[in-house]
Amino acid sequence: MKTISSFLSFKFILLISTILLTIVCSNASQVNSSDNNSVKYRDSWIKLEYFTKNLIKIYVRSLEDIVLPALKRQNVTQQCSSSLINFIEDLALLKSDAIKVADSSGSWPTGLMSGNLYSYGSYDQCISLDTSQYCVLELFAPLPQGGLYEGYARKIRPSMIPFNSEAFQEFRQKIHFFRVANFTHGLCLPKGCRQDEIDSLATRVLNQFDTGLMVTVRGCESKINKPRFNVYGYISIVVITSIVALNLLGTYGKHTALSAFNFKANYDSLTKTSSNKSLSCLEGIKTISMFIVILSHTFGLQLDMHTSRLFKIEETLSDPGIFLSYTFPFAVDTFFMVTGIKTMQYILQQGTKRPNLIGFLLVRYLCFVPLVGFALCIAFILTSDPVKASLGGPNWSAFKAFNGDACQQTWLTNLLLIHMWFEWDRELKSCLLTDWYLSTDLIYAAMTTAVWILLSQKRVKSALLYCWMLIFFGIFASAASIKLWNLRSFWRIIDFLDDHARVYNNLFHLKPIAHLSPYFVGVLAGYYIIRHPKTLSKSQLLFGWLLWLLCSAIKLFFFYYDDESTLYDWSRFVYGTLSKTLWSCMIVWLIYSIERLPSWKGIASSLSSPGMQILSRLSLSLMCLNIIILKFKNATTTVPSDINHFKFTIIEHLPYIFITYVLAFVSTLTVGYPTTNLLRQIFMNGGRRDEKNMTKNLSRNEKIDSPSELKMIKVTPCISKDRSCKNDIESLSGIENNQ
Repeated sequence: MKTISSFLSFKFILLISTILLTIVCSNASQVNSSDNNSVKYRDSWIKLEYFTKNLIKIYVRSLEDIVLPALKRQNVTQQCSSSLINFIEDLALLKSDAIKVADSSGSWPTGLMSGNLYSYGSYDQCISLDTSQYCVLELFAPLPQGGLYEGYARKIRPSMIPFNSEAFQEFRQKIHFFRVANFTHGLCLPKGCRQDEIDSLATRVLNQFDTGLMVTVRGCESKINKPRFNVYGYISIVVITSIVALNLLGTYGKHTALSAFNFKANYDSLTKTSSNKSLSCLEGIKTISMFIVILSHTFGLQLDMHTSRLFKIEETLSDPGIFLSYTFPFAVDTFFMVTGIKTMQYILQQGTKRPNLIGFLLVRYLCFVPLVGFALCIAFILTSDPVKASLGGPNWSAFKAFNGDACQQTWLTNLLLIHMWFEWDRELKSCLLTDWYLSTDLIYAAMTTAVWILLSQKRVKSALLYCWMLIFFGIFASAASIKLWNLRSFWRIIDFLDDHARVYNNLFHLKPIAHLSPYFVGVLAGYYIIRHPKTLSKSQLLFGWLLWLLCSAIKLFFFYYDDESTLYDWSRFVYGTLSKTLWSCMIVWLIYSIERLPSWKGIASSLSSPGMQILSRLSLSLMCLNIIILKFKNATTTVPSDINHFKFTIIEHLPYIFITYVLAFVSTLTVGYPTTNLLRQIFMNGGRRDEKNMTKNLSRNEKIDSPSELKMIKVTPCISKDRSCKNDIESLSGIENNQ
């Protein structure tokens, strides 16, 4: 425990000095009020300095006893050894920089028994020095091998770790938390030592005193004297500056070629609402689902790390106030299901006209790419050195590695929406976690073209049979994937985001097969809701609600219950393969009730309100940006977050959620809508229509509900000016993607 004492001793010195300083200042103030010359205040300050020197001498001696033997036994460079020895000597002389270096390191965490495992120290003070570096150390002890379903309720059995003392027996009830969190310690050191040398020295010290702990250095950072953007940062600045310039020219200029970037017109289109659209409740469901996705990312990226009172999560998750967390794993499935309904709605609007399949898929793809590119630019700028110099924090290296370095390697495959086909490792390497969704959406759209062809040929039964076949194929393929990769069957908010959860996410959840059934449940439901508007009988409604309640009970059972028996393991596997489809059917039933039952009119009007309609049009931009902003929040934080509901959601994360929505609003207006307008101009007139027709065409932007609702007929530009050509152009509506 001598190592721990050495960490504590310097903080103890500063604490004692601060207390004495406060007493001296207080006494001096009181004496000054009565007689300014009656006390020799200089003696008090000199005594305080002398007292502090003696305490620091004690600290330096203990530091020498720890560091010098480790330097002799470890094979470190002369530069590293000299820098540490010089630091100790400067500390003994009370040199300012040495004091700041020692003061910047974290101490033993306070509130440890409540789960505060993080002591970052003073990152900013350490980084401000030219001669120091800030390192993040993780200290941990080995744990029994975990299974596929480790979580907050899966405690370690007492027989596995037989503690004798009362405090450790109580602490044993929380040891399972160390599967996802470690003692995290900020350490400020001289620059002379490399990261691997610090790692070996820390390991030597822990072994020297037989602590039982292991250590790893997660990363080291130092001051950047002249922070500059790299080539990706400069390109991103040029791109964003160009977007701003185009929007300004399109708004205030007189060039018809730039009218697609008319900010005022695009704003009017974004904020224009309609109360007569069929299935308008889908807008509200999209908005709510997107908010749940953002909340799930917030909890997922923050809940197991950077939180004080981590052990209180068990109580938090059992609180009824966190009800929305039940839906976290299925929010994306809701999106895909809504996409399926809207796709079928579009197909039915086309009737028996000959499908334009290439244009349908090409325009859908081209609507995605600019927004993904904008998100990449934001990632490159936020991970740049100038931003780090101003806003960096202890966890910056992880953010830069994931959203900076990884983006430099995978930006092209991310932009082309094909990166998920290269991600088959058990460790996720993609810089954007949302391009998989857009890729999957395009795949499903391509599969839906068969439904379009069959319905245009009035082969309704074949089209519906095709949907049923894909629903069952998705279920069985999901089961095969889970068994083939030996994955867990599902993930719940009460489960740890450990290695098993990440592998499940990377090899299954982020692949098209996982959400195939929910999507085609939506396609099938869209047909029946639109083509069969007749309300069900009372007995049918009663039966439907009984089934809905039964499904809800099943989901709640598997959400809370946990067991290690073979029977439960098989039932969990069956549930895991059916759960996404089951959830989609439950949401479809709610949509049917909202659309058809008079008693649900109030809910229908709320879901189709102007606010819901506008927010739903931001979904694609929100999908692209929200994880980047949340990771940026983690990278800039210097203190752990509190797990309390109000503090965690409202104080800590609501500002970042608000920033995400603002950025999404700007992205949609300046990138999404101009892209839509350009595509409409290209495919409608090939750039050859006269100014009058161009202006008339642009005025129809007000009919577009989102950047992905386009009007087009052929990929080959229509340059004929006869009446039939114009009618064909105006007859083909695009699809509003669920993003």
